[in-house]
Amino acid sequence: ELAVPLQLLEQHEHEAKEYPLTGAKAQTGSSVSIMVGSRVEQALLDDLEQKVSQGWLSGGVRSAVDFLAGFMSSLAATPIYYINLLEMGRAWSRPLTAGQDPSAAWFKKKTTDPKTGQDTRRWNGPEAENSFMLTGQIECVEVLSSLGNRLGTSNGNGEVYHPNSLGVAKQNPGVWPEAPWKGIGLAAPQETHAKLRPLLVKLCGPSGRWSSRWLDEEAALFFRGRMVIDVSKDLHLWVAKVQHEVLLGIKLTESECEEFVDMKLRMLIIAGAPTEATQLSAARSVLKFDRTVEEKARWLERYKSALPAHLPETAALGLEDFVALTSAIMDALVFAGGASIPQILSQALAIPWSQWGDESLPEDFCLCNVQMLLSYIWEVIR
Repeated sequence: ELAVPLQLLEQHEHEAKEYPLTGAKAQTGSSVSIMVGSRVEQALLDDLEQKVSQGWLSGGVRSAVDFLAGFMSSLAATPIYYINLLEMGRAWSRPLTAGQDPSAAWFKKKTTDPKTGQDTRRWNGPEAENSFMLTGQIECVEVLSSLGNRLGTSNGNGEVYHPNSLGVAKQNPGVWPEAPWKGIGLAAPQETHAKLRPLLVKLCGPSGRWSSRWLDEEAALFFRGRMVIDVSKDLHLWVAKVQHEVLLGIKLTESECEEFVDMKLRMLIIAGAPTEATQLSAARSVLKFDRTVEEKARWLERYKSALPAHLPETAALGLEDFVALTSAIMDALVFAGGASIPQILSQALAIPWSQWGDESLPEDFCLCNVQMLLSYIWEVIR
């Protein structure tokens, strides 16, 4: 144990000092080195900036959120939720070995009843209450089969609703100042969702202003003449170009694609940052929080101008619903479309050239074999 009056710490600001640990469990000579002051904050900011610069796909998000915990002023602001999320992240990032999956082992430890040793396939987390995760097919079916009736017909009369989260990841409401509900499109009230969903389906569904042949031509154009592909960059640019044209009828230049992807990757980071941490000006500065939200607002204005010509049905929407639709389209371009699809494509392209692909894929496997592609993509996603 260690107890140090704040007045004592202030006496040696910017200088580290050893304080001996006390109590029955303290080892002889054990101590803790403590330093306070602006140098400590600057060092933390420098570390955070380095982590953020690593980018989304290299694990920068998890590292950034981990470091942001250092800005939180009380234990109440660092709930068990974030601790569990960081533990999950570390388990997911450990490498697979023969017959060993660290993430599966971590979950099994959480879902196993310590008294009986039985795997219940249910973990009451990551939040401290009113939260659980299931790892079994039967258990999922049981929950989902009873979910529909609990939703009600609106956010006002249902027993359950979708919070501002993406999977188990709580989203920072500051990223959505334009949305009336101050959150991701997935958290839209049911009444709003009922209006927006058919329009989104019309944009990217079979009746949208695109075709499989056009998509084939765009892909061929992208690959033509390339001897090297940077899967962490090039695929993000191509996906942004294609999806802007499909969803909004906007043809982006290469430089505009780069601007959008840069903003998108920052959005992915700040959306997962704890709200308590981003209330501090120092953290907002390092994360480029305000700059990112301002850039997002400029893109949304462009979407508002382009959408009526691309989807005339939007003329029937009120102003609030129209703004909500553009916000939902941005979510599609950043999250499900902007993060997941480039990741799936990059892995699908890289696996055949990896050691695992060389050893495990069928001898006759080839990305040119269209008959194999659908099952291959499903397996990559799994």
